[in-house]
Amino acid sequence: MFFNNIARKVWAFTGGIILFTFLGTTFFYGRFYKEQVEKSYLNDFNEIILNVENLTEVNPKALTETLNEYNTLNSRIYFSLQAGEGNEELMGQNPIQFPPYIQQQLMKEKKVQEAVVKGNDAEIIARGKNGPEDGTPFIFRIKNFHVDGAPAVLYSYTDLSFLQTLEGRMIPVFTWLVLIYTFLAFLYYQYLKSHLSMPITSMTNVAFEYAQNRFDKRLEIRGTDDLTKLATAMNKMGYSLETKGTAVKQEKELLSKILSVINTGVLFFDSDHTLLLSNPAGEVFYNHYQALEWSPDPDEPDQLAHVIQEVLESVKTHRLAIELDDNYYVVTVSPLMEEGNPILRGYVLSSQDTTNEHRLDKMRVDFINNVSHELRTPLVMVQGYSEAIIDDVAETEEDKKEMASIIRDESQRMSRMVNELLNLSRMEAGYIELSKENLKTITYFKRLLSRFRKMADKVGVQLEVEIDTEVTYLHVDRDKMDQVFVNLVNNAIRHTGMSGHENPFVKIWVHFDELMDQVMIEIIDNGTGIPEEDLPFIFERFYKADKARKNIGENKMG
Repeated sequence: MFFNNIARKVWAFTGGIILFTFLGTTFFYGRFYKEQVEKSYLNDFNEIILNVENLTEVNPKALTETLNEYNTLNSRIYFSLQAGEGNEELMGQNPIQFPPYIQQQLMKEKKVQEAVVKGNDAEIIARGKNGPEDGTPFIFRIKNFHVDGAPAVLYSYTDLSFLQTLEGRMIPVFTWLVLIYTFLAFLYYQYLKSHLSMPITSMTNVAFEYAQNRFDKRLEIRGTDDLTKLATAMNKMGYSLETKGTAVKQEKELLSKILSVINTGVLFFDSDHTLLLSNPAGEVFYNHYQALEWSPDPDEPDQLAHVIQEVLESVKTHRLAIELDDNYYVVTVSPLMEEGNPILRGYVLSSQDTTNEHRLDKMRVDFINNVSHELRTPLVMVQGYSEAIIDDVAETEEDKKEMASIIRDESQRMSRMVNELLNLSRMEAGYIELSKENLKTITYFKRLLSRFRKMADKVGVQLEVEIDTEVTYLHVDRDKMDQVFVNLVNNAIRHTGMSGHENPFVKIWVHFDELMDQVMIEIIDNGTGIPEEDLPFIFERFYKADKARKNIGENKMG
């Protein structure tokens, strides 16, 4: 729109005031001033005519002699003197008469014609209604008097046609004034455009840039007026916003980095429960929470939703522990309000995943149960056989030796278990030491399998070993390798023997893997294998997939 521009508004408003003043002045001149001027001229001319008519009574003869001088002195008033009988000679051939164009105009005026015919003294003040000077005020007077006893008539006439002539001359002046005013209005508009509209437009554009968080734009400073001061203030504001925006951006990036690396989940909701901010850990919890119905009883209300409602009503922090599909969380819900403002902006929900802690507790309990179970059997046997020896239950020397041998074996078994626990503690504390040596591969594994020969023969399992020719030596810690392979081979023989295959076997395959550039040692059997659901937990401490050895009704975290 045209008037959306401030310069155009100011220009139109100013031009309207000037135009109103100009037209008002013109109207005032045409209606008031002109009437006053006409009235003043008519009064003056009438007074002059009256003064001349006074001479008809004071010195009529002198009037007849000086009448031409009166016509010469004042070109706006016309006098005509007629002597003798008969007023019909007013427009005839006389030495003293009105100019022809005046006589023609007067002959068109009905009042004038009637007054001349009557011949009485008369005064006619009116506006002409015919001829080129239509509407021009005029005065026509008739004065009868005697000169040396002879009758005479003095005709006086004046009009204001010269005013219309002046008005006609003012039309070109008025036209030039209009042109000059138009040109000045154009210059004024250009001035407003360059000194008002364009600076405001530039400031508006920069303000929109600031609104879009782009604070690098600056305004050109020229002059010392108010707009210049405003431009200076906007430049300073832009610099300040740029500095603060950079600081806020850095703080936001830092906060984002902190939120992305911490393990605590953070979720920010507004008062309408709309999620506005979250970190990866918080998203994991929130998605998990939304995907599962964690309440075991469908009729039981949602505890988290209930706690959130309490926080919004009481404006106090609440905490609760919930379980989601074998995952445990401690959730804290805190209200969020601006300082000094009682209006609640929303709430912050923080979630701490305590699943590992729960699992460690369960592992600790299971470990204690397993150790208790493992130690109870040898302790019972040691106690039983020792009491049998003390009570002379063994009748022969061979029975006593056999019982003593059993006590020794069970004591060694308990000693190994205690040593394993100590080694485990040392490994967790980082104090494990390796004593490596070069072992001949074929000799080590043949000796290893010889330890399980009786156990394998008892369950009908065939033991095999296959070693690639390039793997002749192993640089390892013998004791640690024994711990690993004794457990692996023992489990392999035990579960292969229970598989029910016609030709059960356990094979150790030692070879060099070129892809990994390492020696690979594999224990291969055709036993029952590890159930698929237990594979993800094979490297967890104290985990047992043996369902027969469960202690607390669970098949995990043993």
